[in-house]
Amino acid sequence: MLMALTPMANFHQIEAHEKIERFKSFENLLGYFTPYKKAFGIFFLIMLIATILQTFLSFISKTVTDTEI
Repeated sequence: MLMALTPMANFHQIEAHEKIERFKSFENLLGYFTPYKKAFGIFFLIMLIATILQTFLSFISKTVTDTEI
């Protein structure tokens, strides 16, 4: 069974309109988070520092365990 689908004549116009609507929804959602921009920045900075420290601490504990035991 073969099914052939052809797009409508205004296919690209509809696609462009949907992209604009998606961007507007994303922009609207982003509007709720803008008052907390500084808090999110601090949160991600702390998470980055914690990840880096956790990586270094695991290497340090591996080295101590390998040399002492």
